[in-house]
Amino acid sequence: MRCGKFITGLLLLFIIFSCATTPENEIQPPEWFLNPPPDNKDFRYFTVSVRDSFLKDVVALAGEELFVQVSSVLGLGRGEAGKEDLSEIRAEISSIVNGAEVPGFKLINKQIDESGTERIIYVLVRMENARVDELRIELEDIFRAGSTASIFSVEAEDLISRGEMYKAALSYIKAALESAGSDNRFITEQNLRAAIAILNDMQLRVLDGPSELSVGSNGIFKAQLVMKSSQEKTVWKDVSVKISFRDRKKGAVIGDRFAMVRSSDSGLVNFVHPSPGFTGSGKVVMSLDLLNDLEDFSLLEEKFPDEFEALTAAAGSVKVQFDFSIISSAPSVMTGVYIVDSDFLRKPLDSRQTQIGLASSLEGAGFNVRQLELDRKYLFDLNDDELLRDLPYLVNGEYRRAVFGVAQIVEFDDSAAGFTVVTEAKVRVLDLESGEILFEETLSKRVQGGESQATINTSFKELGKSFATLLMDKLP
Repeated sequence: MRCGKFITGLLLLFIIFSCATTPENEIQPPEWFLNPPPDNKDFRYFTVSVRDSFLKDVVALAGEELFVQVSSVLGLGRGEAGKEDLSEIRAEISSIVNGAEVPGFKLINKQIDESGTERIIYVLVRMENARVDELRIELEDIFRAGSTASIFSVEAEDLISRGEMYKAALSYIKAALESAGSDNRFITEQNLRAAIAILNDMQLRVLDGPSELSVGSNGIFKAQLVMKSSQEKTVWKDVSVKISFRDRKKGAVIGDRFAMVRSSDSGLVNFVHPSPGFTGSGKVVMSLDLLNDLEDFSLLEEKFPDEFEALTAAAGSVKVQFDFSIISSAPSVMTGVYIVDSDFLRKPLDSRQTQIGLASSLEGAGFNVRQLELDRKYLFDLNDDELLRDLPYLVNGEYRRAVFGVAQIVEFDDSAAGFTVVTEAKVRVLDLESGEILFEETLSKRVQGGESQATINTSFKELGKSFATLLMDKLP
């Protein structure tokens, strides 16, 4: 019996203790705080809640938090929002929680509750979207005049006043890189916007360029940098411009080559196209080259991808393209071919497969070419100077050019199944009237076959065809 009373007493004490330690019903946030109006094209809404002891001013704390949220919309982090430079604008926005009237803002609701020794404040504030741009302008002015001006490009504005627009854009980008490193989002975005605005206003205009360019001759292409929105004098000295043009690379592959040039004070960009190494469609592209004047952009690309994309797009739009035809008069010029095949020791062979392969390929391409029947000793007994001196007299007067050279077996391998033969030749083209060497190239050709002499003949003939391919594109 006593045991039962004891247990009953313990249960009663437990219930009393539990009731004594259960907190009062937790205060629920108001409905307007939990479900604020959605942002729209005219307004955006901020909800702020601060909970602290009676010893703290929760209204002031809520004002500070409101300013942090507004600053975030403007691109400022908490660190930047706390800078002394912003004390005046911080006080203005914070005062909204106290009911002060601030242009572009409205205090919709405010509620303060008490819970034990604490107070809780709930705030709903509406902001006009039009006020965002106004505040950004105010922040620009504050940062220019304040202690953080070192990361806002004052230098850029000085360059603009002197008409050096490209250098101003570079200055803005450098400032953006500096502020991006310190995580100052607002300053970084403002500098990038300023740089993008300048680049979007820049333009390369075509001044002059040939519609046709002959193999063996150079072509001059001209463009000029201008500002689309202004006719005032702009200084363009040393703007970096990248030139892309098509030419034949090693291995007889046509691809893009590049050159770097700098503009004159007036924005003039000149490019002298070297003698083309092929015939067909030519192309020259001139484009602004920011990377040649700036550091690595990876920090901007990583932290500000949208702004970086806009920046590269703006820079990439400053370009022009020249399209033209590359032609050659070589097919119509009467040309003789004089190439002798030789063995390992450079002794002449009876065959002239290299000459046959070259001449037949050129003939098939419409060239006016004939095989020359000259004594082989001239290619072997005369030295180089003597050959160039005498060749115009050895060739019939109707010819204007001579293709000549000696082809040689340089490798013969019968160790594996079949035969491997490598032949090589140095071939030149001589203008018989002027004595000018128009073409000079050394090539080799490797061929495998099942029969010794046939493989040798094929290697020489394919070597001739390879030379013909180059001659079609490189002869002026």
